[in-house]
Amino acid sequence: MLRDPALIPLSRQHQHALALCVRIDRSLKAGIAEVDVWQPEIEEQFQQEIRYHFDAEESVLFPMNAQRISWR
Repeated sequence: MLRDPALIPLSRQHQHALALCVRIDRSLKAGIAEVDVWQPEIEEQFQQEIRYHFDAEESVLFPMNAQRISWR
């Protein structure tokens, strides 16, 4: 199933957040992760994408999906 083009920005945001999580996880496994090092990047990503991403999912995507499911 092809994804609707309107979902591409959300998909990219998922990819960006996942990439950050993978980098943090690898750092933890290598024993070199320090919260102070990651905190600015986490905060920036939250301010630039994540908070808008969750808002869009909760206010638009999830209600639309709930309506779609209830029609079946």
